[in-house]
Amino acid sequence: MDAVRDLEEYVDSKVREFNEKYREIVKYVEKSFPEIKVRRGPHWIAITMLPRKLARSIGEEVEEAVRTALEETRRALESATTVISSIRLREEDVSIIDELVEAGVFKSRSEAVAFFTKKGIEASRDWLEKVREHLTKIKELREQVKKELEKGEEKGDGKA
Repeated sequence: MDAVRDLEEYVDSKVREFNEKYREIVKYVEKSFPEIKVRRGPHWIAITMLPRKLARSIGEEVEEAVRTALEETRRALESATTVISSIRLREEDVSIIDELVEAGVFKSRSEAVAFFTKKGIEASRDWLEKVREHLTKIKELREQVKKELEKGEEKGDGKA
């Protein structure tokens, strides 16, 4: 997966940045405060705390990157299996959907309609299965009728 590889590369680059920044800061502090090496006083404590702060910062960036990657993956998967369709809804239904969007339950009307469509299909699964069976039978009958017509044309029965 490219997204996972990209994420790993991103994390590796952030860790490398962290290490480089830390080395630069330690060199700067040691150069600016030579007594730190000897006394190990409050400045030394600040230096030792720095990696934790930088690690926390990198952790937050990585967490955000992971969140973004997962969100992009979710969107990509949705768009790969989503069909955009224009539909007509009763005003009362649109009003309810708008209230749910306004309350933050859904991000958009589209998301709300998709959710309720899926729930409706799930709730009607048994009935839809029966309809599919009947549609399959209808399709088979149409094919049989076409074959019979073709046979009749080959024999010349179907000519006027």
